Amino acid sequence: MFRETTFSQRIIFLAKVLLIVSIAPQATGQTNSITAQKTTSASVPEEIVVYGQRNIIQLRAEVYRAEEAFLDKFNLLNSHSDFDFKCNFITLLENRARKHVCVPRFAQKYEARVAAAMIRDGNFQTPPRYLAQLRKKESQLVQEMLTLVGENEELREAHSKLEEAKIAYEGELKERRKK
Repeated sequence: MFRETTFSQRIIFLAKVLLIVSIAPQATGQTNSITAQKTTSASVPEEIVVYGQRNIIQLRAEVYRAEEAFLDKFNLLNSHSDFDFKCNFITLLENRARKHVCVPRFAQKYEARVAAAMIRDGNFQTPPRYLAQLRKKESQLVQEMLTLVGENEELREAHSKLEEAKIAYEGELKERRKK
């Protein structure tokens, strides 16, 4: 069975391989005269400019960082600890892809209460009283967020950076889907 590796482990491995391949001829004292002639010939341009796609992984990481920066500022400014967000990477059951999810504290509490009620009552439908509580808290959270973004310059700037990062990421995804 193959061992599952992370993206950074694969990058480090590739960097080591490239380093070894580039150093090996020099270390053994061997040089290829044909390669040396090619690199010194006039047909090789002095400068190579590569116009490529932006790295989608980096763009997604920028969105995550901007989202967490915005929510950290919001957590400091909001009026109630139930509105504090916590971000985590989770793996969903139906696939192995990790998702970045930010959830307010009241939603975590709601989830726990609903699960307990379902187990206790033996009814696996969400009780209406919990849905009403959730809707009320959601509307309060939205109102609090809008108020704080309107009043606080730092939070407004963090929100604009988040929106810019999302636009860049979504634009790159759109471009890749066209191809």
